[in-house]
Amino acid sequence: MANRMFNQFQGSLEKGVVQLFAELTFTGGTPALARGKGIASVSKLGTGVFTITLQDSYVALLNMSVCVTTVGGVLAAAPIVQNRFTTDVTAATPIVNLGCYSLAGALTDPANVDRLFVALTLSNSTAL
Repeated sequence: MANRMFNQFQGSLEKGVVQLFAELTFTGGTPALARGKGIASVSKLGTGVFTITLQDSYVALLNMSVCVTTVGGVLAAAPIVQNRFTTDVTAATPIVNLGCYSLAGALTDPANVDRLFVALTLSNSTAL
């Protein structure tokens, strides 16, 4: 479990809810972390496949959402993002993997004008 003091942000029936937010930018298909408290790093595994490494381990991943924005580019060319790969937030090196797909369904790298905004909702408690 993450051993930090978290800001209380909302009421929830789930105990120990933690939200992490990240903004990813791209240069030639290589990701960079523009913003991301609680995120250790982001790396590329292969074409269209990226790993977000968290600074702390958590009990469970409750939800993940990703929004793709295009700055000055062609919005229709922006990729669709899905999590279809192994994700383990309980490991000693906790990771969340993302896959970026074209409209045709092939893995594709985001363009230099694309930004991915990632919201991770995690559980930091074993209490039910």
